[in-house]
Amino acid sequence: MATAYLMVGFAGAGKTTYAKELALRRRAVRFTPDEWVDQIFPEALSHKEFDACFGRFCQLVWSVASQCLRNGQDVILDIGFWSRDSREHARRKVAEIGCTCEVIFVDCDESLICERLLSRSGSFWTSEGFIRDKLASFERPQPDELHAVVRGGQ
Repeated sequence: MATAYLMVGFAGAGKTTYAKELALRRRAVRFTPDEWVDQIFPEALSHKEFDACFGRFCQLVWSVASQCLRNGQDVILDIGFWSRDSREHARRKVAEIGCTCEVIFVDCDESLICERLLSRSGSFWTSEGFIRDKLASFERPQPDELHAVVRGGQ
């Protein structure tokens, strides 16, 4: 039975770094929509433009990832899953396919997240205040949701 690994965490926490390592260990297909958006739109996008693109890419990711799961291939969904509702929705979709789902929370100190995001070139993460405002909308996973907690490189 295939497994979907949900990478949960805020931008800059280290989700993609960990997802790459996990993909090698599990021989899983890794889906990181941020990388796709960056490849297709190399120019800097506004936050609003990125959100619109990200939503469409997530739909595409689900389409392909679902096929992989049905074919017995493990997948890593490096999407962030900022809300409990998004995590529950993903778990339901995976269960409907008949596969297992593991939630991996990549936790990181807010100060390090700010430092990482502000250092990204061409990023719309333009100020610590903006980042902290967005951090306020991130719903940390609760113990009943988790399979693992990983520290995002300190």
